[in-house]
Amino acid sequence: MSSDGTNYAVVKTVNSNIITVDIDYNYQPGISYSFGTRAKTNNNYSSYSNIVVGGIKSLAPVLLSPKTGLTDQSTNINTELEYK
Repeated sequence: MSSDGTNYAVVKTVNSNIITVDIDYNYQPGISYSFGTRAKTNNNYSSYSNIVVGGIKSLAPVLLSPKTGLTDQSTNINTELEYK
């Protein structure tokens, strides 16, 4: 994985014949992340695959504190969602 498209770090090593992998990381909005794969046999590495670039547009809203705004129908408590 790389956040600058040049310097890559190994984030996951898997066994052969794996099709899908989850990569847990503290991704930040507004940053593009590049991912590539390569095979290893003994100490020989293949070239990297095509690079895939992706990112996060924004974080999900986080409830910071009850405020006027949205009304919870079950309790009639007003709350406001804010982005952290």
